[in-house]
Amino acid sequence: MRFVSGILGRIIFFVTFAIFAVFYGFAIFMSGAEDFLDVDVTLYVLSALLIIKLFGGLISFKSPVIGGLIIFIGGLVNGVFLYFRGSETLWMTILVYCVPYLVSGLMIVFSKSEKRKKYY
Repeated sequence: MRFVSGILGRIIFFVTFAIFAVFYGFAIFMSGAEDFLDVDVTLYVLSALLIIKLFGGLISFKSPVIGGLIIFIGGLVNGVFLYFRGSETLWMTILVYCVPYLVSGLMIVFSKSEKRKKYY
């Protein structure tokens, strides 16, 4: 069961990562800004957090606990940043941007299997 949890957590993470990477890419490049300095800083912060979470996702293959914690903490920082940024649909925004990373990070952390014994 732990193995399935780890695989499912990674699938959720990488699908969510791909969706948000495309979304942020289109938002930055299609913003109509003359140069990159005219784009809203929020997109740059969220993109940087996305790269940190990608780092955690890649590390999770070698060390599930460290990688899952990086993803989980990245999701928390994402939620806190959006909370202080504020918007009209604050809680829905936080749920959409934060919860998939929290869930996948926890699934990866809890998927750490115990070392197998030499003799069964």
